[in-house]
Parts: sequence; C-alpha cells; structure tokens
Amino acid sequence: MRVLFLNGKPIISIYQSGRLHLVVALCSAVVSNQAVLTAQTLREQRTLSLDSRYFINGYSNKAIGRFGIEMIHLGGLPASLIFDPDSASDDDEKTFLFYNARQLSYIGEGLILLVGSTFFSSPFQLSFHEFGHGTRFAAVGLKPSYGHGLPAYAPREAKTYDSFFSYYVSSFFHFGGGYTFWDEALFRWPLRAEEFGEWHAVVSMGGVNNSMFFTEIIEDELYRDGGHLGFASSYVLGKLSAKLYDYSDSGVNDIDRIISHFQIRGVDIDRKKIQRASITSFFLSSITYQFAHQFIRLFMGESTRFRPWEFYGVQLPNTAFYMTRDGLSYKVRSGYRYESWRFPIAVEHVFEGKKRTEVSVGAEKQLEKLSVAVETIIGKELELELELSYRFNDWVRFTSGLALYDANNLHGERLIPSLQYGSKYHDVYIRASLAY
Repeated sequence: MRVLFLNGKPIISIYQSGRLHLVVALCSAVVSNQAVLTAQTLREQRTLSLDSRYFINGYSNKAIGRFGIEMIHLGGLPASLIFDPDSASDDDEKTFLFYNARQLSYIGEGLILLVGSTFFSSPFQLSFHEFGHGTRFAAVGLKPSYGHGLPAYAPREAKTYDSFFSYYVSSFFHFGGGYTFWDEALFRWPLRAEEFGEWHAVVSMGGVNNSMFFTEIIEDELYRDGGHLGFASSYVLGKLSAKLYDYSDSGVNDIDRIISHFQIRGVDIDRKKIQRASITSFFLSSITYQFAHQFIRLFMGESTRFRPWEFYGVQLPNTAFYMTRDGLSYKVRSGYRYESWRFPIAVEHVFEGKKRTEVSVGAEKQLEKLSVAVETIIGKELELELELSYRFNDWVRFTSGLALYDANNLHGERLIPSLQYGSKYHDVYIRASLAY
C-alpha cells in the first residue's frame, strides 16, 4: 500500500494485483481409513440474499464476506446447468483417452466450477481487500471511497465509488490495483489524538486482514453446507495475501507502514516475519490439502464437490494469520460435529509483539426448518454473536442475528463496524435469502 496525502488527507493506495505471481505445488492427501477420516461429496446450497447490513451502517465485513460466498456459488451455476455426471454412463467404455462418459462429465463440471467461480471471485478479492481498509476508516467516522489504479497517476476525473457493490461491479472491467481514501466525516472523530497512529496502522492492516478473514468465511461455508473446487483461488490468495503483496514501493506500501508502526513501539517485526507467517498459515490449514486433493480428483474424473475431512467428528484445524495493533497473531480454528450439532472453537495468540490470547467457542444446531448458532469470544472483553435462520420453504430462508463487538479484542479490532459510541457496538440484522 502507498500512503499519499491530498489536501492534508491520507489517501491509501494498495493491492497491485497485476504483479502477483503464484505457483502452487499440489500434493495428494492420502486417506487410509475412510471410516475414520471422511469427506462427503454433495451439492452445495446456492442463495442470493438481501441483508440489512448492506444499508444500515453499510460497513460490515461479515455481511459483505457472505456476499462473496454467494458470488462464488453464482459462478458455479453454469456447471450445474451444463453437466449432470450422475446421469452419465459409468461403464468401462473409454470415450476419450482414459475416461468414460461420467468421468468426462465430472472433469467438465470441475473445470467450469473453477473458471466460473474464479471469474466472479477475482474482482471480489480486490474489492473486499479495499473494503477492509474502508471499514476501518468508517469505524472511526471517516467515509471511505474506492478507486482503481494508483491515485498518484489517476486523472482528476477518475471515477471513484462510495458503495462496495458499485466498486465490485466496476472491478470486472479494471485490471491491476485499487486504492481507498476518505473525503468526508461520518461522525465526530471518537479517538484521542494519541490513538490516531495506532488506528492508522489498523487501517493499513485492514486490506490483508480482510483477505485472510475471507478464508475463515470460506471454511465456515464448507463445514456447514459444503462447497467445490471453485473456492480454491480465493482461499489460496487469502492465505498467502501477505506473502504475495507487492513490496516494490519500498517504505510507502501497506506492509512497510505497518512495520514502521511496530518499530516505533520497539517491536522487532520485518517483512520476512510477516511473509513467513502468511506461508505458515497456508501450510498449517487442512483445507489447503483438501483443495490439493480435489485437484487430483478432478484429473481422475471424480467429483470436486465436497465437505471437509473430519476425524471422528473432529474438524481438522485451519490456521489464519493476522496483523494487530499488538503484533502478529495466529488463529487456529477447529470444531466437533455430533449428529445435528456442531461446536466450533478457535484460539488466537499474538506470537510476535505484546503477547495476548483470545478464545472463541460456539454451538450450532440444525433442526428441520430452524438452525441456531451462537459464538462467544473471550479476550480482554466479551463478544457474542447469535443467529437464527428459518427455512420458510425450499426457496426462501429468513435469518436474524445479534452481534456484540468490542474493539479492545483482536476480533473486534478487525470487524467492529463503528466506534461512534465507544469501544462497544451492538449490531442487529435481518437477511432474506432466495435459494436456486
């Protein structure tokens, strides 16, 4: 990220995706006892939703993250319309190379899932990254706007966007990077003058942190409703977001300004430590290996739709990496499934910087038409989220929720929508979803 100043206001320029290069080595996951270590094949549940958080406040990372999941599912729709592997012949006659008709159908479906979902998720990656900066601006009363390219080189008449959705749509027609800036106040600045530097660092961290947060949302989707290979690109780029970051503008990009924040506070954090932590989160996440396994299944002519592996009901752990005001943290997430119950658990620990630990525990119950989920985050303060979802019929689902945030927690620092009335924020929302 570059930080420039225009009329005394900071302009944030970040995410130069045109220079990112990714080489992923795929390895197979060997499963020796399917009765113990299981992964189910299924058809995912696709929805399009209208969420009150799109309009009230409008700066919810969780609500927009859910929208990103729906866009990935939308990208996979053509695969479902074109291919029906279950109806294809499964005899031994090879119709092309080493594949029979059903295997070819699975390969075609998997490729279309991957291409279609990536088409919708690529502009979302840029937009959600920028939105991460924008929500941290908005939390302290600065209204964000978004643009494409670099503001230093953009013409004065370059179009900018106040809405995430208009920015997302426009991102289909732009290549390269984007930037976030603020040009007016939403409410009076709620922090003390000495806190400006710390929150400015939080704004700089917001982009990469949001990319990582989206991998958590993907994991939750896979464990609850299943998914497919089309989620792979967003997951890999999210886990490796700090490693793949463009560091070419030395001293004026996101990461360098974050490092400067830590150095001022006497914390020894450099680029290598940040990049190493990003790589570690990638390799210490079980979903990474499941996607590698799904790629192998694709070329073997098998289904690439799945639910993640579980060991006697225990969710194999996944690791996220975050940057916080106190230092660098790892967040390890797992859970346990028992019949229609699921019990997610996570531990986040600042391993580099001012040591601190945060724990979250939850419970989810699926009934015939009703599902209930509750999660508690225990850190310096207590946070809580409760969500109830009702399936009205096969096509319509209604959801309501209550979330209590506290910016003194690691979780709240990244996700609290507003600090207008102090460090705590109560978020009440409703969502209507149409299944298709």
